[in-house]
Amino acid sequence: MKVPLTRINIDKSELGEVARVLKSGWVTQGPETVAFEDSVARYLGIPHAVACSSCTTALFAMMKAAGIGPGDEVIVPSLTFIATPNSVRHTGAIPVFADVSPGTYNMDPESVRRRIGTKTRAILVVHQIGIPADLASLARIARAHRILLLEDAACAIGSVYRGKKIGNTGHSSAASFSFHPRKVITTGEGGMVVSRNRKFIQDVRMLISHGASVDELVKHKSKGLVDVTYPIVGYNFRLSDILSAVGVAQMKKLDALIAKREKHVRYYKKALAKIPGIVFPDIPRGDRWNCQSCAVRITDAFGPTRDTVLEHCLQKGIAARGAITVCHKEQPYAKAKAFLPETDRIAREMLMLPLYPGMSVHEQDYVVSRIKECAP
Repeated sequence: MKVPLTRINIDKSELGEVARVLKSGWVTQGPETVAFEDSVARYLGIPHAVACSSCTTALFAMMKAAGIGPGDEVIVPSLTFIATPNSVRHTGAIPVFADVSPGTYNMDPESVRRRIGTKTRAILVVHQIGIPADLASLARIARAHRILLLEDAACAIGSVYRGKKIGNTGHSSAASFSFHPRKVITTGEGGMVVSRNRKFIQDVRMLISHGASVDELVKHKSKGLVDVTYPIVGYNFRLSDILSAVGVAQMKKLDALIAKREKHVRYYKKALAKIPGIVFPDIPRGDRWNCQSCAVRITDAFGPTRDTVLEHCLQKGIAARGAITVCHKEQPYAKAKAFLPETDRIAREMLMLPLYPGMSVHEQDYVVSRIKECAP
């Protein structure tokens, strides 16, 4: 059997929306992008959203609009996709790596506190694999030191922290989401910045569209009666209407897709519950994890190492994966020489199991059986 790590959920609804947009003749950023932004904003219950070409460009534009730049430091986790520190570097600021909590794989607030210095401008918190981070604690730290709290919510669309959806908890200034194929919903590539601050979102929108004072849709509707100026040096980080149409269709399925993912994770938990040494992440009571990925830890109590289990799965056709990127060990950040014991331990133990909405019981049983074959 071949079991992929993930599989996108695309059907005739997305195909129909894309065909409709192609036939309309408007394929760059326009009315469909506005509709996608509106659908995300309504879902989160937040007033403002701006679609971007990726979450990386969204993170960059979010920090740039927040005034982060050369001479600043931004505290980030090392256990995250490389785009998190890269987006900080792109602004000219320096990422400072904090350790994580083993239960949630998210930033440890005490580790963050210890790394705040005179140059710290912001905390960029990541909701790893969609698990809500401890926003309240991080927000208290940010307020105490008069720095910004921003969210890399790439994996967290649909996740809930203390009864409020990630992106609109009231703890941060802004959040950025990803719609990469590995995420719960996808536009192929794409991102979104959300905030309650209208002026901030206007600045983000200007940044991602060449620094233009008026966006393309407004310009088109005015039939040339609105003058466009370029008061700042901007970028072309816009999302096309073709991809936005996919996003609109995907947003209609979001809660149903999360429910299927949750069902599959419960199945894994039940099937692997009696095996010592296999540890699932802790989800704080009252929070909802969107189950973007199913990452377990293969601890010493299991016996064979994570690498042994991973190699066996790969040999049997299961596209499992090892840990999330450990950024402070990648070449661009090796000079940081960060001491992050929990990050290093999780990196040795983490195993990503196949997970996608259309996964069958037969496929899950196959994965579980191959893991059990490794047990002593």
